[in-house]
Amino acid sequence: MGTRSRALVISSEERIFLDIRQALSNSNDIDQCEWKETLIAGLAFIRQSKPNIIFLDEELCFPDVSTAVKEFTAKLPETRIILLAQMGRRDKIDAAILSGAVGYLLKPLDNSEVEATVQRVLANFTPELTAPMIQSCLTQTGKIISTFSTVDGVGKTTIAVNLAVLLAKLSGKKICLIDADLQFGDVCRFLHMDPSLTIVDFASREAVNRHSCREYLQSWNELIDVFAAPPKPEQSSLVTPSMIVEVIKELACEYNYVVIDTTVGFTDVGLEILELSNSILFVNTLDSISCVKNLRLGMDTLRDLKYTQDKVHLVLNRYKAKTAIGIAEVEKAINSSFAVKIGNDFATAAGALQAQQPMVLYQPDRDVSQDILTLAKRIVENTLIDNPKQSSITDRLSRWLKG
Repeated sequence: MGTRSRALVISSEERIFLDIRQALSNSNDIDQCEWKETLIAGLAFIRQSKPNIIFLDEELCFPDVSTAVKEFTAKLPETRIILLAQMGRRDKIDAAILSGAVGYLLKPLDNSEVEATVQRVLANFTPELTAPMIQSCLTQTGKIISTFSTVDGVGKTTIAVNLAVLLAKLSGKKICLIDADLQFGDVCRFLHMDPSLTIVDFASREAVNRHSCREYLQSWNELIDVFAAPPKPEQSSLVTPSMIVEVIKELACEYNYVVIDTTVGFTDVGLEILELSNSILFVNTLDSISCVKNLRLGMDTLRDLKYTQDKVHLVLNRYKAKTAIGIAEVEKAINSSFAVKIGNDFATAAGALQAQQPMVLYQPDRDVSQDILTLAKRIVENTLIDNPKQSSITDRLSRWLKG
């Protein structure tokens, strides 16, 4: 080969990485070998530096080997996947090969077998797209805005729904709201919708015959279009990361704003949404030390994913609620400031649910509705900026976060 290749080992066992690196140390084909011990860390790495070979430990494959390999080959069609499997896992090896892996190695590894497998793969493999996706000929024009959190119950869906409505009111443009909390999505409950079609209908029929997702959207009050979450939690597995990528890309060509309510935490689908988003609204409260701790861990992970301050905007919800935790202390702890603060008004939120309306329409003059209106205006005007704090972590909050 004319150029040398890069390898990535994704395994929780450092010993496996060291064995592979040693086996390839004298290879003329491999320039460098990196190690990541989780799928999230591996995903962050491949986005920055696309490896030519990935050694993928079957014990880390989620939700199964077949799905994990398909996602890697769809995302990186020119990358060779070699499965690392335990003796006796023939079913997983077969599933990996059928899904696009080009070889496998049995654990514990044999150095000569590692080197021979790599030489064979580099010499003979012709990359093919084993999981073809819809390719849109249109150019993306719409902005993709996602609401995200590391804690449940902080008002993420409330903000997504009301923001989508206000963006439609303010801009007069086409708005799509996607409920990507695939197991426990609540968007339709907030909008009092009973959709006849959801994203799982699209996923089921897409597997048979590729076509547009637009016919599966439901209009709400002729104001916004909604892509509803599956009606049952167990149906969420039908929506794959590669599918959600193509859905978002297609809708961003048709709508001026695509607002996405994500699931809590870092999931395979959620990571794809965050990657595609122009703006991530990281929603938080200061209800407890646990909330603050998860906020800090979430910020650390987003920074590991190389997301900038221009992309991640901290939203403090229920900021007027009485808590023992000061905003200034938290901002010092996470080295970032809250770009947006939304007030605490349980009565208005509960009344809006009972009235079956978004609260920005139910009581538009209330402070909480005005706070979301300010957020919507800043998005439309492109003035949503989150400035980092340079202060050091206070001793007391540091102890809390480490506890």
